[in-house]
This record gives sequence, structure tokens and C-alpha cells, in this order.
Amino acid sequence: MRKNNEKREVEVTDSQQEISDLPMTLPQEIISAVDIVRKEINIFEGWLGREKLVGSRGPTLPLLVTCDWHIPNVNPKWMERLRSVQKKRNISNLVINGDFLDEVAASTYVNVGPQATLKEELVIGSAVLNDLLDYFEKIYIVLGNHDLRLLKMVGKEAEVMLSEGYAKILFGHMIDPYLFDTRVFVSNLKWCETSDGKWLIGHPDNYSRGGSVVPVKVAQIKNKNVICGHGHHLAMAYTDNGDYLGIDGGGMFNSDSMLYKKICVDLHPEFNNGFVLLNEKGEAKLYGDGLED
Repeated sequence: MRKNNEKREVEVTDSQQEISDLPMTLPQEIISAVDIVRKEINIFEGWLGREKLVGSRGPTLPLLVTCDWHIPNVNPKWMERLRSVQKKRNISNLVINGDFLDEVAASTYVNVGPQATLKEELVIGSAVLNDLLDYFEKIYIVLGNHDLRLLKMVGKEAEVMLSEGYAKILFGHMIDPYLFDTRVFVSNLKWCETSDGKWLIGHPDNYSRGGSVVPVKVAQIKNKNVICGHGHHLAMAYTDNGDYLGIDGGGMFNSDSMLYKKICVDLHPEFNNGFVLLNEKGEAKLYGDGLED
């Protein structure tokens, strides 16, 4: 963490460019994905297989929970608001609850207009993560469906890649691998629990079409409080018995630059930015447009 709180703009440095200096141009980035991963397994041999987050006891309270960054479509306004809340509340722990990367180059959807390559996403992702490490002591990363797009493209090899530490290899292109398991905790799973076991934080395959439907249903099944990504909107509701909270966690994306949102007409509610604070007592506070800090 930095010794002072001066504002630093997120920018791409020469060293970050070197980190992502891979053969990542379409279609080569998809064709060579398996070979790239296999070659790099030896580089990260010292920490592969030592998953510490893996859906059991994870981050300690208090913490901030963010969802759906969709790099390179990050929203600078919401990055600044996240920093502001971190400084005001002195929060040490951050959760990135899925879809940090967009991986648009591996999308099976038809997109119209310019697209970022995986290489470009990794460079921007590196700048964002290293900026966050100036503010947060520990960052916990859960995979989302977009983070797994590359695996889906390589088909039968996906299971092998996961078992060999796909998440650490992917994020190892964006941060110093020696930070793993000390300051940065990445998981091959799409969920984790807080260290007290009272909150489940995950990126489900389903998403709410309004009213926190999915997180409330998950909370009723799991008998604990739930924060979900994937829905791209911010909402909170109790289970029918009033015992648990289900929260859709908003997102850190810039919807204006997300092509699929522009070209589709569907029943999904309007996207909402925002994030969630869990305080020392496990109480939740939402940060969103029109909500006070």
C-alpha cells in the first residue's frame, strides 16, 4: 500500500507491456491458448495447486465487494469512488467477484465494431490491479463466466487447465506471481465465503431480472447471506423468512463501451454501477448512484 493518499491515474507502463507481450492476436490467441498455458505451468510451479481461497474460509471482515469489471470496459468514476470509500473507511480487503476481464476476443456472440484483444485486456487489467494494490492490503479474486470464456474455447482441455491452475496463470500475466497467497488470492471457483462463514460471495450462472431474485433464492438454499455478481444491477432484499440477505452487487463496468449491451434488446433491467461494503459486524451497505457514502 502507498505511504500517502495522493491520486494516481491508471496508466500502462513499459514493464506492464512486457508482462503481456504474448502472441495474442486473433485467431492465434485462441488457437495457441493451450500451448501457452502448458509452457507457463513450469514458470509457476512453486505455487500451483496451493489454492487457499477455494470456496472455503476466505476474506475477513471488513471488506469491499466489487463485481463485473469487464476490463477493458472499466469505469474510472467508480474506481475513484471505490478508492474514496477505502480511504474513508480504512478497508484493507477487497473482493473481485467475477468477470474482471471481458475476454471479448473469446466470445461466441457476434459483436459489431472494434474489439479489444486479450493482450490489450491483460495490459489494462495489470494497470488496474496494481493500482488497487496501492490501496488494499489483500485482494481476493473469484472467477466469472467472462473470465472462463477462454477455457470454453479450448473445449476438452478446459478441465486439465483448471486443475493445473488456470486462474493463477491468467492473473499471473497481470501481477507479480510472488504476490499470490500473500496479498492476492485467486480461485479456480466462482464463489468464496467470508472467514466467519456468514456470507457467500459468488458469480452464479443465473442472473436476476429484477429485485435480487437470484441471490435471495441462493440465500434460501444455502442458509446464509449472499452477494451475487453477473446481474449487472444493484439491489438488496431479504429471504421470505427474513433471516438472510440477498444482494445483487452492481458492477465496476462502463456500460457505454460494452458492445453487446448496445446491439441487444432483451428483458434484462438497466445496468447499475455500484459495490458493497461488509463492515466488522457483517452488516451490508450498498454504494450506488443516488446512495450516500
